[in-house]
Amino acid sequence: MSSEPTPPYLLPPFVPIEGVINCRSIPLPNCQQPWLFRSGDISRITPDGMAKLQSLGIKTIFDFRTPSDVARFKSPPPVIPGINTIKAPLNLVQSMETADEVKGDGVGQYEPSNMRKFLARLTEDEGRTWAEEYTYFLTNGKDGVGAVLKCIIDRKDGEGILFHCNGTFLILSQCRK
Repeated sequence: MSSEPTPPYLLPPFVPIEGVINCRSIPLPNCQQPWLFRSGDISRITPDGMAKLQSLGIKTIFDFRTPSDVARFKSPPPVIPGINTIKAPLNLVQSMETADEVKGDGVGQYEPSNMRKFLARLTEDEGRTWAEEYTYFLTNGKDGVGAVLKCIIDRKDGEGILFHCNGTFLILSQCRK
């Protein structure tokens, strides 16, 4: 009898954590032990999932969601013993931020009409669109980005960091350089 192959989402770099979606370690040059992780929403993490984060050495979690994201999805950040959660809300996309439906805290940025505007810009000129978005993101999210970079600089050996939700891809692109 042959055994079933392991699903890809259970293989590295993915890190299965109960109650957390899409968690994975971020490969870094000259780093044997992973210490940088990203994931989707963690608000439904279970006690076993919390223990797993602690066993990975996670000491800091950056939550990039806006207050409206937290309220809309009824997903407050969990309190995990021994882990500091830092709220660093980031409005991710300029074209969505400036849309009529969007308020100052990001309300409406994921509405279909706003997503269509963003995708249209990507289709028209992908390179320019991402350059503009990154510039906007770094300018308007400088407090959150600064807190992340300071945490990375001040990190002690063996201490892990987890980013989740909006903005993860941009932060990670900066960390890999």
